[in-house]
Amino acid sequence: MPSFFPLYVRRSDGKTEIVSKRKSESNGPTQEQLDRKADASGISDFYREVAEDEIKHQDWRRKLGWMLTKEIGGEEHKDKSCTLAALPEGYRLFEHVKCKSTEADEKADSKGQKIKTHAGGGNERQDAYLYGHPLGRKKRFRSPADFFPHLLWLCTDEAGDPDNCTCKICAPDELQPEDKLPKSKEAKKQPVKKEPMKQEPVSSGQHPTVEIPVRRPSSQQSQAPATQPSPSPAPLTNRSNVQPSPLPQPRSIDQQIDAQYNQFMFRAGEVAWFNRGQAWGLGLITRRYAFSTSEHHVARRYVIQPLSHPLGNSQPTTLEGDEMLRPWLAWSVPPFTCSKLNETNVTYETADWNGIYQKRYGDGDPEVDGSIMAAKVVDDTFTLLQPLRKATPQPGAEETYWNGMYLGAEKMWVGEPVRLRIGSGLDVMVITDIVEKARPAYGGSPLPKAVYVVGDIYTLATATEKQSLPNNTHLPPRLAEDLRFRNSCTGPAKGNVSYWKFMSAQSRLDLANIKGRWYEASLLLPMIQGPAFAESARRGEINDASLLMNGRGDCNSGGNGMKTGTAGVRKGERKEALGRAVPAGTTIVDGISPPSDAFAQMPVGANVDTQMVDNDEHVPDQGGALEDFMNLEGMEHEAMPGFGQEYGSQQSQDQGFY
Repeated sequence: MPSFFPLYVRRSDGKTEIVSKRKSESNGPTQEQLDRKADASGISDFYREVAEDEIKHQDWRRKLGWMLTKEIGGEEHKDKSCTLAALPEGYRLFEHVKCKSTEADEKADSKGQKIKTHAGGGNERQDAYLYGHPLGRKKRFRSPADFFPHLLWLCTDEAGDPDNCTCKICAPDELQPEDKLPKSKEAKKQPVKKEPMKQEPVSSGQHPTVEIPVRRPSSQQSQAPATQPSPSPAPLTNRSNVQPSPLPQPRSIDQQIDAQYNQFMFRAGEVAWFNRGQAWGLGLITRRYAFSTSEHHVARRYVIQPLSHPLGNSQPTTLEGDEMLRPWLAWSVPPFTCSKLNETNVTYETADWNGIYQKRYGDGDPEVDGSIMAAKVVDDTFTLLQPLRKATPQPGAEETYWNGMYLGAEKMWVGEPVRLRIGSGLDVMVITDIVEKARPAYGGSPLPKAVYVVGDIYTLATATEKQSLPNNTHLPPRLAEDLRFRNSCTGPAKGNVSYWKFMSAQSRLDLANIKGRWYEASLLLPMIQGPAFAESARRGEINDASLLMNGRGDCNSGGNGMKTGTAGVRKGERKEALGRAVPAGTTIVDGISPPSDAFAQMPVGANVDTQMVDNDEHVPDQGGALEDFMNLEGMEHEAMPGFGQEYGSQQSQDQGFY
């Protein structure tokens, strides 16, 4: 017999007992089910616990060990024969036996070792079930393959959040079609026989009907029309039957402005790099406003509060133009200027600021190091903004829907695209919902609230200039306008154009899967690449800005992003994430109305150091009239429930978020 390498599962959620209806009971078969007495026909129908040294128990552990090694063992261990040394603590294997009662059965010991197993022969029935799931004895696993997703979650999810488990018990919704297979057969007969093609778009029923799904197959498969009548074999053809989701209506002035192309690139409440003249610093954007410098030009101004150490803070500064700032994720975090700090895992709250200020850790700049530590803290936080509604899909599982959130250093809204950590690197999700879910207790223990996003996933694809591209009316304006600019460069030069290929509707993702905000290549790349961008645009070589950006969590994990299944530290208000890095009483102001002393402010403007492109042929205009900034068409009260009550009038614009 070959030797097996033992694997030990160090974490378990298994329970041998649970509390049901305020009393403790065994998390396994009932006493009635354990009773071996034969009925009037002489048939014994009972459950028995399978001992660890029995063949069936060993068989389960070997199969689980093999699957676990194959999944996470890598090339180094792929040829090893592995077995679980034991089932996870609290889990027990029982066998359901149905057989003719015999004298030998009556003399079997408490473990029932004389009752034959599958490997040793057959009884009328010998099904095995694994008990121990904290949701109770009715939630049992029927096979090693059935239990493996839960075992994998136990071994890999550092957060220990059951919402991250994909087993049929923790995520029952994913297996509903399979569980209800007998009933679904009747439903499938009608569309197949009566309307094999036309009935397909109606089967979704969740989204309004649009023309896009009808056009997409012909545009993508124009060179191979013979494949159009039978789209079922290819996975992508299923997506053509699912329609993109309508964009949510904006519910605030800031949300409306941020949805428009080439308005303010940066948002109040975000942490960003800002130009300090000879160097770049990190600061909090406390305000942004549009200021009319002439009859036909409106400047974009930002008020920046530099981040600092807790022993002192710098005065805020006003900058003019997007080019004076950079997204937090555009650059990697530099090492600390105090060299000895780089040898420790110091944080903003654990740092010896008096010692740093007295140069005990090197001849560096405490304010710079303080800003770096503060930004790293902010990167690991999130704050939900503007609750919209509540729902209770099942008892004890209340869901709250939010309009936006601060995710790390950035601010994002429903209805806009975000970059994803999964996929090709060019995938985005257009968020339609931000959901906070209060979950029922798990195994008698309360669970933290889960936060996730729901939306449509797109990927950036290319086609020849002659191909007809899909006309997606539900694409956010920023995505569409950026495409127009990119294609105006790549089409004439290369004969290729880009488009956002619809991949899936209403997908659900954890916050850890979001890398950050999506930025237009036509607006951000000129700032990052400088004069080289104009030459690239002339050649028709424009990469997506996402390829040059970092992701949330990279600065705290060596570039690996947020830990799987973790959203970060929840903060009730933005000021809690900033802590002592900004002066007490710092406020973040809504809207883009200029302050009363705007004329007295002397903003710092763009200079040679910013390396902006001076080329009107390829770079979109960064200015505009005041009417363009205040174009709130579609912001009627009917489209914005509670606008007058929630977001107030002009008097409340200066009150800020907190």
